[in-house]
Amino acid sequence: MAMAQSSCNVSVPDNKFHPVYYMSRKTSETESKYTTFQLEVLAVIEALKHFPVYLLGIPFKLITDCNAFKQTMSKKDVCHKIALWVLTLEEINNNIDHRPHSRLLHVEALSRHPV
Repeated sequence: MAMAQSSCNVSVPDNKFHPVYYMSRKTSETESKYTTFQLEVLAVIEALKHFPVYLLGIPFKLITDCNAFKQTMSKKDVCHKIALWVLTLEEINNNIDHRPHSRLLHVEALSRHPV
């Protein structure tokens, strides 16, 4: 089954979200076997690869609809793959905020119909 990832980089100069960059892609055959949680973390890693100019070295808020994402960042017992991703995420200066799926429909649309 083909799956996809998506992310959106936004600017908030006036307390309103303004899209700066959108990204979506189909998952590989191997990635399509990942758990939902692993795909959520991978989407963040991919976004960091696509948006380094906008994100690295700058404080930002990571908004996700995956509630387990924030909790996992503080866990000590995770699989090897997730541990490597957590190390990558610890290198950036950010805070993580959970938003309900219903408030992130623009990103959901990209993952359902990758470009």
